[in-house]
Order: sequence, then structure tokens, then C-alpha cells
Amino acid sequence: MQEYHTSWNYVNIIAAAFLLLLVLSLVFFAAFQTVQGQQPDPSNAGDKINTSDLNEINKERERLKALESQLLEKEQKLADLEKQLNQQEETLKSLVDVRTEIIRELVEKFSQSNLILDIDSQTGAIRFSDGIFFDSGMDRIKKNGADYLKQFIPAYFSIILNDKNRDYIAEIIIEGHTDDVGSYIYNLDLSQRRAFAVARYILEEDIPGFEYKDIIHAYLTANGRSYSQPIMTGGIIDREKSRRVEFKFRLKDEETIKEMQQIFERTN
Repeated sequence: MQEYHTSWNYVNIIAAAFLLLLVLSLVFFAAFQTVQGQQPDPSNAGDKINTSDLNEINKERERLKALESQLLEKEQKLADLEKQLNQQEETLKSLVDVRTEIIRELVEKFSQSNLILDIDSQTGAIRFSDGIFFDSGMDRIKKNGADYLKQFIPAYFSIILNDKNRDYIAEIIIEGHTDDVGSYIYNLDLSQRRAFAVARYILEEDIPGFEYKDIIHAYLTANGRSYSQPIMTGGIIDREKSRRVEFKFRLKDEETIKEMQQIFERTN
């Protein structure tokens, strides 16, 4: 009887364990089915993710294309600017060479003459003391001044307006300058009248050997500067030297020269 009871207990235990396992299996299965039912179809989810990624990729591609286009445009502008700078540099070198050669020719020409004048080695401006041309306070050219002009004008313009240099010349300027005695307006008027008197002499008088008289009107101007540009000696205005008449020439594209020189000075 005891053995039968023990055997029955074993059977009950095994049956209970089996039943428990069966219940747990059913629970896990039901839970698994529930979870699966809540999750989206993997194939559909993949489509949605891929479409979204593709849209982002396309947007990024378009952005990169726009940036590439902008970069190419900037590179082209840079290339055009570099080309322009190279052209201007060549123009600058050419004009500097022309000015240097004109100054050299002027120095050579007038170093052999008996005329009293100063030549600026940087600009080529030629300076005469006003006492050569005018009496104090006057704007009428003296005989001695007329004799100077008859020697100077043919020689000067034979260099400035010869076939080699003419195409580079934009303007030839006669400038009158005074000292600082008297008012600025008085001296402005006096300096203007003196510059005009010299220009009128060149245009109206019969100057022997002056072969460029017929074209000089296309280049010649006359300006009075009063005492705006005095000559200084030891920090003090040199009144005698400040009273003067100057002949200057300006090359075409001279503003380009100044701008390019400033650019080169900043980049060097």
C-alpha cells in the first residue's frame, strides 16, 4: 500500500509538471503572437525607411550640386580677375617703361641746351623759374621768356608728341605756381593768367621748327595752382622757387598705374 501511494505521488508530480510546462508554453506563445501582431510588416517598414533615406540623399545631392555650381562660378570669376590683373600689370609695365624712356630723352635733350630748367626724375615735369617769363606780379611774357619758349617748345614737343610716344599721351599741362604772399584767390588768378599766357603763346605765335602746332590743341591745357604746391627748403617755403611755371605730361590710363601700384604695394 505504501509503495502504491509513493508511485501515485510520482505520477502526480510528473503530471503536474507537464501541465505547468504546457501552460507556460501556451502563455509564451500567446505573448509572442501578441508582440508579432503589434510590429509592422518588416518588408513595409524597410520600404518606408529606404524611401526616406533616398529623399535625404537626393536633397543632399542637390545641395552639393548647387555648391559645386557656386564654386565653379567663383573659380571663373577668380580666373577672370587674375587675367585682368595680369593685363593691367602688363599695361603698368608698358606705361612705366614709356614714362622712363620719355624722361630719359628729355634729360638727354636739355642737358645739351643752355636753358635753365629742372626736370623731375620721377614724373618728367619740367620747371622754369617764373622770373624767366614774367616780371613780378605780371602775366605778360617778357622778351627773354619768349626767346626761351622758342627754344624749348620745339625740342619738348619733338619728344612728347613724336610717333613713338604720341599714342601714350593723354594730356600736356602748363601749370602756374606762386609763392604765399597775398591771398590765395589773388595768387590763383595770377597763376592761372600766367599759365594761360604761356599756352596762348604756344598756340598763337609763330615758333620756328614747331612741327606739332596743328595737333597741340588736342593735348594742351593750362591750370593755375596759386600757392597750393609750394617748394619747401628745410621745412620752410622757398618763395623764389615756388614762383614757377611747369610743363607736365599725363599718360593714358595713369589712374590705372596708380591703382595697380597700390595693389602691388599691398601684395608685396
